[in-house]
Amino acid sequence: MAGRWAFFSGKTGRSIAGRRASIRQERGTPSKREKIRMTNSSMQRTLGLGGTVAIIVGYVVGASIFILPGQLAHTAGPGLFISFLIAAVFAMFICGICAQVGSALPISGAGYVLVSRALSPFAGFMYFWTTMLCISVAIPLVAYGFADYLSFFLPGIHPMTTAVTIIAVCTLINILGVGIASSIQTLLVIEFIAALLIFGIGGMFHLKSDHFVPLFPMGIKPVFLMAIPACFSYTGFVVITSLGDEIKKPSRTIPLGLLISLSVIVLVYTLVAIAVPGILPWQTLDQVSAPVAAASKLFLPSWLADLIAGSALAAAFTSVNGALLGQARDCYAVAGDRILPWPFTYVSPRFKTPVAAILLVAALAVIGTVCGSSIKDYAILTVIGFTILKCLLSVATIRLPAKLPESYARARFKLGPVGRLFFPAGLILFALAFLFVGSAHNLTQSVVLISILMLGALYYRIRRFQLNHRNNCKLLIVNYE
Repeated sequence: MAGRWAFFSGKTGRSIAGRRASIRQERGTPSKREKIRMTNSSMQRTLGLGGTVAIIVGYVVGASIFILPGQLAHTAGPGLFISFLIAAVFAMFICGICAQVGSALPISGAGYVLVSRALSPFAGFMYFWTTMLCISVAIPLVAYGFADYLSFFLPGIHPMTTAVTIIAVCTLINILGVGIASSIQTLLVIEFIAALLIFGIGGMFHLKSDHFVPLFPMGIKPVFLMAIPACFSYTGFVVITSLGDEIKKPSRTIPLGLLISLSVIVLVYTLVAIAVPGILPWQTLDQVSAPVAAASKLFLPSWLADLIAGSALAAAFTSVNGALLGQARDCYAVAGDRILPWPFTYVSPRFKTPVAAILLVAALAVIGTVCGSSIKDYAILTVIGFTILKCLLSVATIRLPAKLPESYARARFKLGPVGRLFFPAGLILFALAFLFVGSAHNLTQSVVLISILMLGALYYRIRRFQLNHRNNCKLLIVNYE
């Protein structure tokens, strides 16, 4: 991770030139060991467009798409597909911002880097801390979802053991190299996307027209309300901004990969949202645990229906794999600023992966998994947490040209003056609505989230104090210009 060095002084308004001039006066010049590691232990750019799309789609499309449409259709009725189309607008805002961030800052942990440079180092750390909290809950949730779905095929398996095993397997894959991880991700994504397209397109020829009359049996309000949980099916596009150091031609590949991924996901979600209530009566869907599997058995050969049902396992696996990929790079970037201990910047000379950072994320995920099924009670934490992240990233994107002008100038993809306001403003409006609904109906979990965020703020202050009182050491803020 090459770059000139500037130092945190507590004054976020200092100019870049002023910070450069202070290098000779400030303590904290990076040690020889740190310089060598920052320049020579970099990761390799091995991800092409296909791998980029596979990582995004695999992370975003989890096993929930095989279950969630049934639950939502019971409330919204057959007009559920409109809920998913409204949610697609939310996803469009996310992708626009991620395309700008990934193109301007094609580095590891770009989201954290942008927030810490465009807003403040403290805001950047809280962005990272919130992400770690969300991932520590989200990975166990998906792993348990994998275990629950597998129990349909293999009754009697131990959920916790299965969930921990999945995390361990994904951890090993991530350590062995991003090339191996993306290859496995690509194969599994092709499998479950093909399965969902077979179900969705095939289902269009077996719809029952009377299921769509009336289209809004409960009124239009439930359709808009169900757009909120549908939006969370689109969470995860930000992951690709964390992998900029390992993507070929990232300034071009990241925006294009996001466009292709969004198009594929919107198509699949819309088809499934039409097919499920179009084949099964929406009034009974609350009693169907696996609606996609149940609906596919009504018009497909049994072997193909079973294959589609099993595809949920592939979708869950790729979500865990993608989460480990992205979050480990954020840890690597934060450690590069010394906010996390320096050993977490270690990159394997053989596999070119941030091994220590991967193990840290995996350890937190395992701890969450060992908490047992009680971890599911805190699912709303991930919803509120990811919403906070989107607000921070949106504001930072608005300030990108002013705070990092050279990076913005080099970006091959630019939103432009109007786009830099339109996309963040749209995302913030969605995010504030989610925060209001989520926190108002889950006060206990909101208090838990605030408490954990306060612990993060305390850690940051202690870490800053510790480094400021250590000889020749301060928080390092790498200048990527």
